[in-house]
Amino acid sequence: RIKEFKRNSIKLQTEKEYIKLQQHTMNESNAEIEKIQNKDLHAKIVSRSEYDGHSKVIFVNMKTKEEILIMPEGKIETISLVLNDKGERVIKRV
Repeated sequence: RIKEFKRNSIKLQTEKEYIKLQQHTMNESNAEIEKIQNKDLHAKIVSRSEYDGHSKVIFVNMKTKEEILIMPEGKIETISLVLNDKGERVIKRV
């Protein structure tokens, strides 16, 4: 019985290490996915022309498929997405 207990203990220890390794790999993959899904925060539209209020600029959140729409008017050089204090994506116009 002692040999069987030791054998099972070693087997469980090996499985525990395997699970920890898999969990670490999963966490790294989730971080990479999060990074890819937040790429829209790095999107920037730069234009020196004037907008007429009829052009649509749409940013799409890849995670939630939510569309953020703006119809700029006047001279706006840069349109981009930023996170506000609540962690929501909002459009920044400069």
